Amino acid sequence: MNYFNQNGWENLNVRITLPLSLDLEQPRNLLSKIIKYKELFDIPVSLTILPDCMNAMCNLMEQRSGGTLNLVNPEPISLYEVVKIYKEIVDETVNPTSIGVETERAQHLLATKGNCALDTEKLQSLAPVLSAKQSLIKHFSEMTSAAK
Repeated sequence: MNYFNQNGWENLNVRITLPLSLDLEQPRNLLSKIIKYKELFDIPVSLTILPDCMNAMCNLMEQRSGGTLNLVNPEPISLYEVVKIYKEIVDETVNPTSIGVETERAQHLLATKGNCALDTEKLQSLAPVLSAKQSLIKHFSEMTSAAK
């Protein structure tokens, strides 16, 4: 990386976590998966909501920004809460239950799964994006409008 920096080339290293697309036709998409789960972990995690974060990344490239940053929407949200918002706006038949942090099962999941909340201060100073909750409400509302 120093070679590129010394020669005036920018490099942007973005870290994403739990990329979420709104394309429900894609079976491997995070949203497509979690709306089918019967139980979801209720602990806040950082999400990379792709429409928001890809636009931010393109803006950063146009600005010729470089460096490392966490490319995630601010304000972590639990996957359970994501599906609750989806249920309220898009499909009321979706009905998962929450796996609380205090349960034995949750303790096992905490020990074996990566559940992280990344800092978004640098991203917000360079290319602000909506919070995870605001973004989901916006995009789910657009999905509903497009379906009508």
